[in-house]
Amino acid sequence: MKSAIILHGTEGSSNSSWLQWLKTQLEEKGVEVWVPDLPRADYPSLNEWSDFVINNCPFEINQKTVLIGHSAGAVAVLIVTQKLNNKVEQVVSVAAFNKMDHLDFPPNDRFLDVEFDFAKIKHNCENITFIHSDDDPYCPLEQAESLATSTAGELVVFPNKGHFNLEKSPEFKEFPLILEFLS
Repeated sequence: MKSAIILHGTEGSSNSSWLQWLKTQLEEKGVEVWVPDLPRADYPSLNEWSDFVINNCPFEINQKTVLIGHSAGAVAVLIVTQKLNNKVEQVVSVAAFNKMDHLDFPPNDRFLDVEFDFAKIKHNCENITFIHSDDDPYCPLEQAESLATSTAGELVVFPNKGHFNLEKSPEFKEFPLILEFLS
């Protein structure tokens, strides 16, 4: 059976923006879906989040699993993939970043506490998609471009979608565009 893990970002929850909508859409297609509330979302750590996902997922994370994340969750799915000893089917990172030097945001002060191992990420997932907006106020497009290059992933850029969350537009209670990129 196919499975999916969907991760929220900093100061988020399993009910953030479009996450529950996507869960419902995938479950209607017979996919087993887990959308956890990640620990200490108000002051997250990549190391803690990735270990939490690996140690608490209610199903086996394997070659039939899709990892989807938004913002800090988009980075966390990369590190989960990196820490696994097996391949996953796909990674979809929405509004990802790889540095925090562009933004003074104390909740993310300790977030990037794991180094990226791009060779391991590429080895564990050959199908990586980065979805980004050209006007994201928190995650510069250059960082998504860098991550896509480093992972040999595909970068899809949408105009004027902000951070793909409800802060920008009420349209992000749902996110139909993401379905086009899920295998």
